[in-house]
Amino acid sequence: AAGTDTVSLGEMWYLANGVMFGDGPAVEVMVEFVRRWTALLGLDTAGTARRITVDSADLARAATDVFPAEAPGWSAGRLHSPDLHLCAQSAEALARGEFTAVLGELHVAWLTCNGGYLTRFHPDPDALRQEVQRDLGDRVILLYPPDFPEFTARIAFTLDGPDDVRLAYTEAPSPYPEQVLPLAAITLSTVDDELVGRAPDGRSWPVQELFGPFLSSRSVDAFKIVAAGAHTPRVTIDRLVVHRETWRTAVGDCSLSGKRIDEADGYLAVRRWRERLGLPERVFVRVGTEIKPCYVDFTSPAYVAAFVAMVRTAQRTGGDGVPLVVSEMLPTPDQAWVPDAAGNRYFSELRMAVRDPVPPPTANWGGPR
Repeated sequence: AAGTDTVSLGEMWYLANGVMFGDGPAVEVMVEFVRRWTALLGLDTAGTARRITVDSADLARAATDVFPAEAPGWSAGRLHSPDLHLCAQSAEALARGEFTAVLGELHVAWLTCNGGYLTRFHPDPDALRQEVQRDLGDRVILLYPPDFPEFTARIAFTLDGPDDVRLAYTEAPSPYPEQVLPLAAITLSTVDDELVGRAPDGRSWPVQELFGPFLSSRSVDAFKIVAAGAHTPRVTIDRLVVHRETWRTAVGDCSLSGKRIDEADGYLAVRRWRERLGLPERVFVRVGTEIKPCYVDFTSPAYVAAFVAMVRTAQRTGGDGVPLVVSEMLPTPDQAWVPDAAGNRYFSELRMAVRDPVPPPTANWGGPR
């Protein structure tokens, strides 16, 4: 506040929205992150290559210079959740070490195993909760209102500890009212050249811990190591595919516009478009008017008809410029290695958590200071 050495976290919270969201500095950080990875992987000199393979030892040496941070910036930045697919001809081949791994997504600073859809089936949820507390300590957790977008009962956090603080920035119910701390009750001041928030009972946190939940929500889906281009090659580090081959275009490029188009003409138009771009026969497609990608088999008239309908709907909704992103299918059908009793085989996805061995400099805060 004017004329004092302190300011309410509520005031800072309001002003920080422009930094965290929209076209603020956070966007510039993400652009720079992709630029550095592009240079590290040699994508800026790849030309028309469809495959790039990098040795992890060489990459590790170069990455130390490009990303010099020695520790996570806040507690939740210590844990990340990669989704891995394994490509193998059979379970026996996998046991022999004959496989390739594919990184589906990397959820940065976010525990996907924290969701109730996983923890409720775990044989010992309390053990999980203790593991999280061991790695992250007592946390500041944002208390979301019931109508918060994309925050559903399925993904609601369930591994919070008894001493975690639930930071309330608006009206929201909580099963643990004794843990709720109103955002307006915290005051910010400088302590040893650090901006620190202090609660009325004397507990204190570095400001990055108080904004940690928003930092995590901004980071969770931000991990991109390849810039968006008309074509980007498959990128493999040792035996780990970190980026599938991808094509980016627009729905108008599919030559499906017009008032009427029969199934045969649509099929032939899509086949010509697929050949022109050099697409695989089986891919995943995401149209800019949809949230999730969908599978398309270009050899199947039924799948192509569904693809044509999706593209034409997007054209009617947003015009020819609606983005269309195509990525190779990996694993492929012959790499579905998980068998059942009847001999059918299925794909697999491993949900994992990885931990930075170095704790953040903000560790061990939260008590009187």
